[in-house]
Amino acid sequence: MVWRLLPLVMLLVALSAVAAVVVIGVGPGARPDTIPFETVKALLQLGVVSAGVAGLTLLAYLYQRHREQEELRRELVRSMLRRATANYSAVKLARRLLRVRGVARTGVRRSVPSYSDKWIPKAAYDDQMNHLDEAQLEFENMKDEMEASKGRYKRNADEIIKLFGCLEEYLGNLVTEWEDKDNKHRPEGRPPSLRVGDLCRLDDLITPDRERPFFTKFSPQFHELCKLLLKNID
Repeated sequence: MVWRLLPLVMLLVALSAVAAVVVIGVGPGARPDTIPFETVKALLQLGVVSAGVAGLTLLAYLYQRHREQEELRRELVRSMLRRATANYSAVKLARRLLRVRGVARTGVRRSVPSYSDKWIPKAAYDDQMNHLDEAQLEFENMKDEMEASKGRYKRNADEIIKLFGCLEEYLGNLVTEWEDKDNKHRPEGRPPSLRVGDLCRLDDLITPDRERPFFTKFSPQFHELCKLLLKNID
């Protein structure tokens, strides 16, 4: 990348040449309208022009370099935003599939459906929890990447890292419950199923109650994260 330093070298050489010409050529005995004087004058003008051109070239190079670095920084933030959005969508899809694949609940109908008395096929539960496990790892990776490159974010880097940690923690609690679950099988020889009420984290996730943590914490934290990332693209 030595050629990129050429403008700076040109500037330094031109300034040195001007100084040398002035010191050597303009001294005792140098008179106007003489060949030595005019030669020095021409060289001085040439040196000034060269220095100006070199300076402008250097400034243009530095400006272009700054624009390239800024665009790389913005693309880093855009990539982080795209990944976070895709991950959040994957969580919402898993939540929806966990809800609709559960066995029909018993009991009275409520204005806000309760899934505590529902049974969900173990295979369906394991399948969607695998997706949530991947989403948790992705949020964890993004948090680690943010910590490693926080200097490239102009605003709210620490808050963004904290929000990634909150999203990762919420999903991590679901995964921990999945790993520690008591695999109760449904009686009467039916396919293995789990009672939603025995899995409080799952119950909180799939119940469409606006007071549940998915609506009061996870979703608002994601939207706040997006706002902070967008501020770094401006």
